Amino acid sequence: MAGLHDLKAELAALEEDECVAMEKEIDQLKEACLEAHAGSTQASRELVELTKRKSEFKRSRTQRKRATEAVKQRIQPFAVQAKQLTVESA
Repeated sequence: MAGLHDLKAELAALEEDECVAMEKEIDQLKEACLEAHAGSTQASRELVELTKRKSEFKRSRTQRKRATEAVKQRIQPFAVQAKQLTVESA
């Protein structure tokens, strides 16, 4: 029966090695999950920041467009008058 006892001890040692290997793998997976979560959190922050910047850019562009249109409206009478003077003097 000594052979059976040796076999059980060998099996127990194998199982222990597998458990140690699985624990290491679990630790590595936990680490990978934490890194992925941190990366996801950082990406979310960057997305929020980029969204804000995009919104500010659009608002600024709209303001510039309105200002340009307002200037065009204010100078239009002068442009028309200049055109008439050019036609009359020709």
